Amino acid sequence: MPYSNEHAARLIEPEKFDADSFRRVNDKFGEGVHAIFGKLKGEDSMTLQAIRFDAGKFTAEEARQWLKAHDYEPIAFEEAEEEKTEKGLSYFMPLEKVIEAKREVWGIAAIEQPDQSGEIMDYQKSKPHFWAWSKRVQKASGGKSYGNVRESHTSKAIGKVIKLLFDDAAKAIRVGVKVVDSEAWQKVIEGVFTGFSIGGTYGRRWPDPLNKGYVRYEAIPIELSMVDLPCIPGATFEMVKTDGSCVVYPLKTGDTMKEKIQKLLKQEEGETLDEEKIQEIAEEIAAMLGDQSEEKDDGQEPGVAESEESPENGEEKAAEEQPKALTAEEVREIVLAILAEFGLIERVGGEMQLSAKVRGLAKAEEAMQKSLDELKQQVAGDLAKLAVEVEALGKRGGSGPVLRELGTLTPQAGAALQKAEALKSALQSVTDPLAEQTLRNEIARLEIQAIQTK
Repeated sequence: MPYSNEHAARLIEPEKFDADSFRRVNDKFGEGVHAIFGKLKGEDSMTLQAIRFDAGKFTAEEARQWLKAHDYEPIAFEEAEEEKTEKGLSYFMPLEKVIEAKREVWGIAAIEQPDQSGEIMDYQKSKPHFWAWSKRVQKASGGKSYGNVRESHTSKAIGKVIKLLFDDAAKAIRVGVKVVDSEAWQKVIEGVFTGFSIGGTYGRRWPDPLNKGYVRYEAIPIELSMVDLPCIPGATFEMVKTDGSCVVYPLKTGDTMKEKIQKLLKQEEGETLDEEKIQEIAEEIAAMLGDQSEEKDDGQEPGVAESEESPENGEEKAAEEQPKALTAEEVREIVLAILAEFGLIERVGGEMQLSAKVRGLAKAEEAMQKSLDELKQQVAGDLAKLAVEVEALGKRGGSGPVLRELGTLTPQAGAALQKAEALKSALQSVTDPLAEQTLRNEIARLEIQAIQTK
């Protein structure tokens, strides 16, 4: 079948190759001339199977002339599809937040980063197309929508974009979506829909200068869809329930026991592991091991029939296979072995002690606490001195000279603190999650600036 945006010259039938051996090399024979390699059945070396031509750089006739000039005689030649479908451009981005009371879904619609298809969206070149798409929908909806939202790239409309933000720093396009279709909303809260996907067409494509083997492209959006595509590993989204509570839903399940334990220990690696902390970890790992036993005992695997045996033999076999419960001491030994493997504890004279690494962290924490105490004393002294000078200022009826002599606050620091206080007041009336986060970041920046210019 014809490919969108590419002329294809087939040199060898794909059935003669191992199905999972195909590899694509972009611009192998020059800009816009790509190669498809694979392993012929029974062979280990790679063989050229097909040549693809970028339809944006070659007409069908130019592609044929190139093949003739380079002594290639394809067994089949297919011209690129003239019409690009809406599904020509489609990739998955996980949801970030769901607000149940408002039927709102928030997240990233597109971002400049390598994807699993070996492509990277160019943010700067795609941004004008997203803006134009939003403007068209605004005009068609009388300003009620900033973008059309569909279900899984079908023609079914399920909502509208209520916020479209261009994050130049992150090179990301962020969206807030209002889901108006009840059936689609049920799929959101039940975790069926887990992400956004842009449907549209490709503009220009070119080799990425920094990421070898990747192709950058210009995205031209036509619609935004809610989809249930395979999830990005480790991705989650937060649901804000109608009662105000928050629930974090994982978009990937089935971590192995080793992965679960590794995650748990990584969370604690920056802390000093005393006896109480080790006991807490032991209890959590014991719970994990219990979960694993439940998973194993949850019945036979799909497609496996029960063996026919007498009731007596069945009971005897079940008794033999019944897993024994782990004792507290056994769990403790498991935890100690894992902690030792991670280098958090070590055996000294037959006893387990905190490793030198963890002891070093404890000393560093102690030194940091000492520095903080000294800083608190210094700040208290400065505040006392400031109070005296302010009282003197009141008696003198003067202004600026006293602060300049004191040198506690520079004009820049004072201005930064005043602006931070004003933003804190404005923060109380902000309801937009993205705007709220932006204000909090700016407040933090101003407060740091004031400290640095003190």
